[in-house]
Amino acid sequence: MNQTKLLVHLMIDTSASVEGTKRDAFESAMNNFLEYVANTFHAAALEIAITCYDDFEPQRLSAFTTVESKVDLPYERFPLLGRTLFNVLSNVEKRVNELIIDNQSYYKPWIIILSDGISYDKADDALNKFSSMDFAVKPVMFPFLLSSNKVNENARTFEHHKHFVEIRDHRYNQMFQWLGDLIKTRLNTPVDQKMTLNKSQMMEWIKQ
Repeated sequence: MNQTKLLVHLMIDTSASVEGTKRDAFESAMNNFLEYVANTFHAAALEIAITCYDDFEPQRLSAFTTVESKVDLPYERFPLLGRTLFNVLSNVEKRVNELIIDNQSYYKPWIIILSDGISYDKADDALNKFSSMDFAVKPVMFPFLLSSNKVNENARTFEHHKHFVEIRDHRYNQMFQWLGDLIKTRLNTPVDQKMTLNKSQMMEWIKQ
């Protein structure tokens, strides 16, 4: 019998606002996380995908595959969260359908959104796609803000649907440690058992 698989897709804002100490702290924390994942979880249980959005087209750095222990992130301008989320939802849907065809057991996929706010596009299109997805392939979304930059008016619909949680004081290492622990908990929980987030475990790194 195949091991139940978890798909995790990281959506990373690498726009010009993510620079200096913020960029250094985030990239170091993310690569620590990827190294931990590569050394801890088997590819039969966990697949990671990474998409950066920083230009007019999202850049897919890593498809759902065995995790690399380090990724060099590009940093440009024009973050396009809506268009990127639409593409990521399509990629998740495609990969889940492949698992279904292969009779592979899987958990509900996760999308981890790491945004620095400011500009978005096509948020409504992405939300409409999310709403129309079959329950079997619809992912769980975890939207985070990398700083106190405000969410643009174009993303208000998205924010109302799933509230962004701000990571305070560049505490990205703590956020990624929390994510690693959450993945471990999910992989040790029966696929038909719903997980409940313990917000107290996030208090040290989220803005109240």
